[in-house]
Amino acid sequence: GGEVRVHVEQDDGRALLQVTDAGVGIGDEDRKRIFDKFFRGEAASSSVGGTGLGLAVARAAVAAHGGTLALRPSARGATFVLTLPHAAPSGR
Repeated sequence: GGEVRVHVEQDDGRALLQVTDAGVGIGDEDRKRIFDKFFRGEAASSSVGGTGLGLAVARAAVAAHGGTLALRPSARGATFVLTLPHAAPSGR
């Protein structure tokens, strides 16, 4: 029932994808462990199903492609930023 904003841009040879939601946010203690395998934050543990693997798997997949996935501080909700290097032209 909330708002999610997606922003995509190119910057210095990298693609940047930013996803921001207007949810309840992620507490300071949860922010420290949000990418740990099997970690489920306080809000997620009580309201939604899951195993706590999604963000850990996503971060590993992005890293395998030379990118980063990070949680940015935000006044409300959550903001995740994914960066990937531009792929070289395939020459097809």
